[in-house]
Amino acid sequence: MRQYKLIIFDWDGTLWNSGSSIIDVFLATARDLQVPEPKRIDVKNSIGLNLSTQRKLLFPDLDRQQFLRCFEKNYSARAQLIQLFPGTIEVLQELKDQGKILAIATSKYRKSLINVLHSFEMQDLFSAIRCGDDGCPKPEPEMLYEICQELDIAPDEAVMIGDSEHDMLMAKNANMKRIAVSYGVQEREILEAYQPWACIDDVRDLSRVLLAK
Repeated sequence: MRQYKLIIFDWDGTLWNSGSSIIDVFLATARDLQVPEPKRIDVKNSIGLNLSTQRKLLFPDLDRQQFLRCFEKNYSARAQLIQLFPGTIEVLQELKDQGKILAIATSKYRKSLINVLHSFEMQDLFSAIRCGDDGCPKPEPEMLYEICQELDIAPDEAVMIGDSEHDMLMAKNANMKRIAVSYGVQEREILEAYQPWACIDDVRDLSRVLLAK
């Protein structure tokens, strides 16, 4: 089995168990702003896109600043309750100890991600980060290209890991191998339509897949 130098992770729903909380934040924001609540399935399917795109899809008539102020208030109220999936830090440390280079490609805003990484003392595990407010969003492949360029690693020596079809499509657009995780926001059958290299049911299975000889 081929070994890959660079392992690129999505964050929400892949390492951080935030899917249901994000849905709740969008619904609370709708209630606070007294606009119709979007359907839970529509919010769920938007996770993985950047916040600007989500707003346009779910609240097309809302003022951007009004939405952001309310969303950020509701998000901050819930963020401290969100935890990493069990075994996440141990798996990341094992991969790093085995010489893998780790990176993050997320639609989360950079300031928010950095705060979370510091709160879990994970900032030193990752060699590169690209976020939703850095430039071209998922599912365009630029995040992955930029990470590879920064680390001087070819895309065919990297693998992308994510829980949404936006992650899978981004990797496919970059012609990069991809691993789907079924424990996040999207069902296995949706993810498998993008022909991932593997589809795992627990973050702890990554060691077996990525370190197999």
